Amino acid sequence: HTRSPLKYALRLGIFALLSEAPYDLAHFGKFCDFKLQNVMFTLLVCLLTLIAMDFARKRFSGGKPKTAAAYILCWAAGCGLVYLIKAEYVFLAVTSVSLFYLLRQNRFFRLSGVAPLIFASPWALLSAAPILLYNGERGTGSKYFFYIFYPAHYLAIWAIAKYFASL
Repeated sequence: HTRSPLKYALRLGIFALLSEAPYDLAHFGKFCDFKLQNVMFTLLVCLLTLIAMDFARKRFSGGKPKTAAAYILCWAAGCGLVYLIKAEYVFLAVTSVSLFYLLRQNRFFRLSGVAPLIFASPWALLSAAPILLYNGERGTGSKYFFYIFYPAHYLAIWAIAKYFASL
């Protein structure tokens, strides 16, 4: 739910870049490391995949085979991009978000979007209840809280690790 998906993508991209140094410090002990990129990059690629799928839905609204083929191409491009930039959860996240998008009309089918993430972490099953209870409305609270919390918690983890390493 956003008025401007492209502005949202820009905001995600900016915060992905701002979060990368704290992420690398916490995970690799270096200011910059290209082994793995933070999940904000994954979310950005997922959003771009959804934007492409929505464009395909509007463009090929009459023909189901063309729409299906376009969805598969969008999904494959998203999977390829997230793999290329070495972002967390790679194709599992793109697959999950794509399933959530394609099956969003049915609350129970929507749960199939959790399945790919179970391969990354069985803890993903804990998301089933909130997904089933989601009513389609935007939640309350500051929209920037998690943008700030995400890099801040990595800086805190890095600082705690540095402190205990110096003992």
